Amino acid sequence: MAETVEKNFSTTFNICSQLSDIDVNLAYTLKLDPTQKYKMGLVWFSTYNTIFNITSQNNEFRVLKGTDTFPCKIPPGAYEVKDFNDHIATSNKDLPQDLISITDDKVTTKCKMSIKEGYTLQFNPSSFFHTILGFDATKEYKGRPRPYLSDGIIQITDINTINIECSLVNGGYVNTINPNDSQSGGGSNTMKPSNLLYSFPSFTVPLGYKIIQNPTHPTYYPVFQTNINRFNIKITDDKSKLISFNGEKINMCLELKQV
Repeated sequence: MAETVEKNFSTTFNICSQLSDIDVNLAYTLKLDPTQKYKMGLVWFSTYNTIFNITSQNNEFRVLKGTDTFPCKIPPGAYEVKDFNDHIATSNKDLPQDLISITDDKVTTKCKMSIKEGYTLQFNPSSFFHTILGFDATKEYKGRPRPYLSDGIIQITDINTINIECSLVNGGYVNTINPNDSQSGGGSNTMKPSNLLYSFPSFTVPLGYKIIQNPTHPTYYPVFQTNINRFNIKITDDKSKLISFNGEKINMCLELKQV
């Protein structure tokens, strides 16, 4: 079944999903006039901030005492720095609950970490818990009377932006961060074409609050297909990774219109 659009055509797509990789299938093929130009933009977007900063990818470290090794895992969830103490204390039942104390330094925005004498903490380089706290995973942190101060600042989340991508559009450009690119200071200078439809900072609301994006003047991008029966929406971070909202409903409205 096909539907040929008329002059001055405009329509909206209201999308609801619990996934960040959304396949939208139409009940018919939308046939756009190839002699005309069309654009698509985001009208509004809403969901709840249920983004975890601790996942199975960054929740591991280990503690040594003599010849004994104690693997530790923090349960996935959304944490502030002060929340880590309670969960570190219960990450291994064979360790004392006052083993490690973590606080944030309000002046330097770095992390202070105290460790009970007789114990050594090792971060797992392949599990990125140390990056949240700002510590160097290649170092060992042995218990001592004074606290350690992290090398870098606290990065309580590594998601800086929320991007909405649509397979129907092009015209937007992005660059990605490459920490190994010393010539560009850790960022790539090459802008690449993308399917980016809309982007906004991830820290607009606290955890558990509703994220609402309702742009006053939506930006519209060129649509490069003329026969549309399906398209894809992805919600990604600034490293082009899919963002999990942990089963929360994601709602958005897109407008397709003739220029």
